Amino acid sequence: MRGILGAVTVCALALTVGAVPAAEADDATTSTTSAADAAGWATRLDRPGTEESGTRISAVGGVTYAAATTGQGRDRDVVVARLDAAGRVQWTREGGTARGDVVTDVVARPDGVLVLSDTVGADPEGYDGYTVTRYDAAGEHLWTRTRSHDGFMVGLAVLDDSYYVVGQRGGAPVVVRLALTDGEQLARSAAPGPIGVTSWQSVAVLRDDVVVLGAAASAAGGSDGRRMGLSRLDGRALTRDWSVAVDTAADDYPARVRVRDGRVLVAGLSIVGGDPNSQEYAMAVGAYSSDGTRQWLRRFGSGAVDGYVDLAATPRGPVVFATATTLFGDLVGMTLYPFGQDGTPRERVAVGGEYPRATGGSVEWDDVAGLLVAGTDLDDTFGPSVGDAEAFVVQAQPAGAPAVRRGVRVTLAPARAVVRPGDVRAVRARLVNAGSAATRLRVQGCTPGRGVVVRAYAGGREVTGAVRRGTWRTGSLAPGEATALTLRITARAGTKPVRVPCRVTVRDDAAPTAPRATASDAVQILVRAARRR
Repeated sequence: MRGILGAVTVCALALTVGAVPAAEADDATTSTTSAADAAGWATRLDRPGTEESGTRISAVGGVTYAAATTGQGRDRDVVVARLDAAGRVQWTREGGTARGDVVTDVVARPDGVLVLSDTVGADPEGYDGYTVTRYDAAGEHLWTRTRSHDGFMVGLAVLDDSYYVVGQRGGAPVVVRLALTDGEQLARSAAPGPIGVTSWQSVAVLRDDVVVLGAAASAAGGSDGRRMGLSRLDGRALTRDWSVAVDTAADDYPARVRVRDGRVLVAGLSIVGGDPNSQEYAMAVGAYSSDGTRQWLRRFGSGAVDGYVDLAATPRGPVVFATATTLFGDLVGMTLYPFGQDGTPRERVAVGGEYPRATGGSVEWDDVAGLLVAGTDLDDTFGPSVGDAEAFVVQAQPAGAPAVRRGVRVTLAPARAVVRPGDVRAVRARLVNAGSAATRLRVQGCTPGRGVVVRAYAGGREVTGAVRRGTWRTGSLAPGEATALTLRITARAGTKPVRVPCRVTVRDDAAPTAPRATASDAVQILVRAARRR
């Protein structure tokens, strides 16, 4: 439904919430219950016959606000939903201007929510303007402000009695501070700064100041290379405290800045192979102290990222969110890449398995709601329900849930095997899942040579070839559960006395990224001379 500037209409959504009892949502919004996601609840914001895209989320105190763009072209509006700690939708609102609006950011507060959207063609000179809409916690519309001369704005933050929007206009970076009560402008900065920032992408609050992350020219000043720029600005006057270049020695593009416990976290995209037209990206993530000192910076990823990257600041460290594609553009799902406080990569996590063609979206950490992921499911876009793309929110990890601990053990017994030509000696390999979650173990065995032959058997079935290649896997093992592999050792006729080791290595098959849980053990094989007849 199209509203005039500042008008707000109630929209009815077909909602599916996992792992919670069905409940009536406010304002005739319906809610049904489906099977629980393994991690937590999952909620779909589905308006039949329409599209929702570009979902952004923000959460505080267990309450999550999801904002998405609905419709196409100049018929695009902004739809906002409030979800409780169990993922149940409490109310939804739809609004926008008469020109068409695209959601770019959202900020949750204890007393409500602010939504930032790009307003197409709001400036008489042809520039896009921006619109900020504020609702209270009950869903009452407080105000909407559209500014047609400040440019394209994509980042939003709130500090005390002010809110901040950041973006660019005419190739210059723009930061605007406005009054939270009525949306009136209080301060504005458009200075590029010493590192040549051309646009700001994201903003976050750091004590009484704000930090902004943007795109800057290359260190050499060329037009092809890009890097990220990070600045700290005074929260009132927007004067610059410090600026640093976030440079991974690749072409880098900013995605998000977050602040946690006084530390600044950043994430972005890096061009693979230096060709922006390749549409292949790696990712970058880093941490900076409050004075701009770099603590660590990592570039990682396979180049299969489709350009949607976001960042959450959790108590354990930053989590990078990305949706990925194949080289042919096929969507292959959403992934979380967690890092420790020191930048050590942890096990990556695939999320939103019920949305196999998910794209876009954002990630958010709330100390009550936990780790939340939002996106758009395109599964039905080219099917019977053409154009019915669905926005969704998934609780990827409940707050307080223990982190999955990965661990494996392998023990070979006996530790020494004496064999003569023509004899067979058996060694038992005991494989244990020492982690806190069910998993399968991948095993790689030895090929000692020098006349010694080792064959592997599992449950009476020979699996020698797979074990040698490192492709043999156990069945699923519960935490603490063990299984066994039998190694049968023989020495060919004529083999001379020799001592050779046979090492077996076991890996947790559910941990595809470093640090991977790995263990190994070895048996010493002693070949003796054949017995005399």
